[in-house]
Amino acid sequence: MEQHQNQVGHPCLLEALTIAALSVAALVGCTGTLSGTDSGNRSAGPNQGVGPGGVADPGGGVAAGGRDATGSLLPAVGPAGLRRLTTREYDNTVRDLLGDDSGPSRQLVAESHGAEGYVAFQPMGATELEQYRSAAEAIAARAVGQVADLVPCASGTAEPICTRAFIDSFGKRAFRRPLAAAEATELEALYTGVRMRAGLSHSDGIRVLLTAMLQDPRFLYQRQLGSGAADANGLVPLDAYDMASRLSYALWRTMPDAALLEAADSGRLGTEAEVRAQATRMLADPRAREATTAWASSWLGLERLDTLSRPADAYPEWTPALGAAMRRESEAFVASVVLDGDAALHTLLTAPVAFPDAALSQLYGVAKPTLAGGLSQVNLNPTQRAGILTQASFLTAFPTPVLRGKFVRERLLCQTMPPPPPNAQGMGHVLADPASERERVSAHSTDPACAGCHTLMDPIGFGFLSFDAIGKWRESDAGRPIDDSGALAGTDADGSFVGPVELAARLASSADVRQCLTRRWFRSLLERAETDSDNGSLELLGAALEKGERPMRDMLLALVAAPAFRYRHPLSGEATP
Repeated sequence: MEQHQNQVGHPCLLEALTIAALSVAALVGCTGTLSGTDSGNRSAGPNQGVGPGGVADPGGGVAAGGRDATGSLLPAVGPAGLRRLTTREYDNTVRDLLGDDSGPSRQLVAESHGAEGYVAFQPMGATELEQYRSAAEAIAARAVGQVADLVPCASGTAEPICTRAFIDSFGKRAFRRPLAAAEATELEALYTGVRMRAGLSHSDGIRVLLTAMLQDPRFLYQRQLGSGAADANGLVPLDAYDMASRLSYALWRTMPDAALLEAADSGRLGTEAEVRAQATRMLADPRAREATTAWASSWLGLERLDTLSRPADAYPEWTPALGAAMRRESEAFVASVVLDGDAALHTLLTAPVAFPDAALSQLYGVAKPTLAGGLSQVNLNPTQRAGILTQASFLTAFPTPVLRGKFVRERLLCQTMPPPPPNAQGMGHVLADPASERERVSAHSTDPACAGCHTLMDPIGFGFLSFDAIGKWRESDAGRPIDDSGALAGTDADGSFVGPVELAARLASSADVRQCLTRRWFRSLLERAETDSDNGSLELLGAALEKGERPMRDMLLALVAAPAFRYRHPLSGEATP
């Protein structure tokens, strides 16, 4: 029987997968990107699209967002469209759909996670299509091993009847919306054709169905188009199933659960209050940690720790396991602040606490955790450590004063630093040993080609000089006491400081930092850059972050209820009032 399957099952399977692949190729053939810099909001003009894996939205921008002369919020939003699932979302969806926690995205090309806080746009080519095909085949083969559980069939019920019920129920969950009658009929015909033409078993037919559906663009892409006409404000509301999907991938990084789909079935995702109610429920669910840790990983560049190395003679404590512990710690810290704690930006940037394992506890010089195999909160020295920027993960991912200062400029203040000159490594005076790190870094500023940027980055980075390249506290450098004095300039929190704790306090009080982090949360949850049309939505987020009872959590609730999350602007040629 196995030989027969290999000989005649594959052509039928290939036919189904080719159809799915062509559908995906047709979608990604009309993609576009949003360009812009951190120096200001984006403007969505003609032929600009939506970012990662999204289809082009050539409708251009609607009237700029913000407020009109009366002080009322203008009804304007940025673009939306179709977005391909990230590898993290793909794994989570396969897990929740089929109970498969094998991490099948390992065989897919990983998307690029940039400092923007969202996944960079990447077109899908022949290589990617083949990888999705191979992954779908492997997932389906594993799932069909429990076909009786997957497609329960009551005694005496014909297998085709059970299969049609499976297509309707599984298809709704996989495509995140009910199947149209024609869609279900096409899948039913695929199952019937495989069995009739190839003479294969019921299990083989289900395997082919699963393989085809797991490559279908309705599975691989998150739909954000809506199905109705533009409203009186010229905006297109996302329909209930689009909203269920958008909520689940924004807050959980996975498919909608039964409660979300039931709310969509009954039309209870159409108002701001209904969306807020679901989001409140979802933020209390453990799955909310997915979106929070995804944001933290992107913002802090924690993926760098996965492949990082350090010289064994200089850093004998370093191991890949220590890097993994650093990443877990910071993800746990951010989630504990945003979801479990007061959700205050001040806490995120100043709390002298951490969640280390045994090895990381030794690096921090604190007692080992009390939870066996788990992460427990410990208090760090408050004269040395303050918040996320003094945790080992950040200090290791950005090991030099220059990189640490650049991070603060770009990822906490949303200021854009130009790239270094091509010959930057050869610039500045070369100092003979023993020279301190501060002396070596300061030498860059003696070259006019370097000074412009280094005078902005280095005075911030000097505040971190008491930490080495794996985040360990040190009292001296090159045999001399460390000078970790620095200064902020060009911000609303300008002034001198000494050490990381004073720097953290200045950043925690900054409205510029609050505004920047609203942008980064916006980009992470909507998977696109903001445009001028999103100003009104960003204003709502900023108000929640500044005045909310639990600011960052309230900001997330404000975001999912904001126009930018619940509407899109019309495409070119689409009817408007």
